Amino acid sequence: MSKPKEILAQIVAQLQADADLSFIPDGLIFKGYREGVTTFPCIFVEPIASTEDDYSYPVERLRMRFEVYGLVSVNNVDLQWTGDDSTRGVMDVENAIKLAIDADRTLAGKAIHTDIIGSEYRSTEAYPIKFVVISIEVLFSQTLNTR
Repeated sequence: MSKPKEILAQIVAQLQADADLSFIPDGLIFKGYREGVTTFPCIFVEPIASTEDDYSYPVERLRMRFEVYGLVSVNNVDLQWTGDDSTRGVMDVENAIKLAIDADRTLAGKAIHTDIIGSEYRSTEAYPIKFVVISIEVLFSQTLNTR
């Protein structure tokens, strides 16, 4: 049985611990959106929604949705999305995030299952920053005592 804050913390911990994301320092994987970040690549894990999936007293099953933002700042326009052997593009960061989530879909036993819903690619007015938003949904249980 888990609390929503434990699910968020475990997503961040799993991203920080994954070897595929070793090119992003732990201090650049954040719980929630941050303004003024100037070091890239970085990741934000933003909680979006929580809904009750099933309730059978005293156990409640919840679905929480998160958006995982993977941001890069690459000056070479040809490498912003795809990267190369020495530069990580948006799609490289996306793949590494998905591999990290795939490594343990139960989030160290805190969740029943984690689904990767999909990805969206976006640009900002702050050239050369580009990013991907990966939507994930986590199914987990809690009791009235673990709220």
